[in-house]
Amino acid sequence: MPRCAQRILSSKLANTHFGTSGLTSTLPGMAGTYAEFRNIGRATFPKYQRTLDVIGALSIILLVGVTVTGIWQFFAHESNPQWFAYAPDRTLVVEPPLPTGMALAHRFFADGAGIVALFGGAWFSYRIAHRVPVALMVTFVCILFGVFTEALVRFNVIKITGVAFEDVGPGYSQLFTRDVEYVVTDARQQSRGAFLLLFVAHLATIPILVGFGWWSIVRAVERRAAEIRNAPKRTWFT
Repeated sequence: MPRCAQRILSSKLANTHFGTSGLTSTLPGMAGTYAEFRNIGRATFPKYQRTLDVIGALSIILLVGVTVTGIWQFFAHESNPQWFAYAPDRTLVVEPPLPTGMALAHRFFADGAGIVALFGGAWFSYRIAHRVPVALMVTFVCILFGVFTEALVRFNVIKITGVAFEDVGPGYSQLFTRDVEYVVTDARQQSRGAFLLLFVAHLATIPILVGFGWWSIVRAVERRAAEIRNAPKRTWFT
């Protein structure tokens, strides 16, 4: 590593406390820590900084897209009129409609996040970490879980005691506030408790994704910084 980069890194390391406590930091604190890590990254991984910036920007865009479209669906998703004839004691076969609007955008962002996690994680493991970090594996599993459970938590109809299917309002908030008997998705009829458990697990993929992604970056920079700190100092003869 060039001496100027070593001097930059040494000065940054002197004023930076590394650790996983960043997972519980506030947003301003995380932003400041990210800026410090990015400066260290410039000195530590100068060859790969542009690629890291591109992967980071794509990740942020996709994460914001998944979050915004997911919040919209939480409040605005409506029952499917084709399922209003459903009854628990008889079979009703309905061709699942293709997602449109925000539902389609949500799937697009989720699929994009999976692609970036797969290829970006492989590149990060090979070029930066020189190993496959557990955090990246957990992140990728979370994305796959979110993609595959999307259809399982998209309801077709909600049965509320004393309310017809067509009179049920939009959104998922009613699952927490009203007397729900069961929920019907493309897969099957589910009890309120089972559906909410799967729904909460689906929502949890976002904070887990952010937490483990952040942790993997912190650990990689920590490891590289420790290697540089412990490297033998250069002299006139070496």
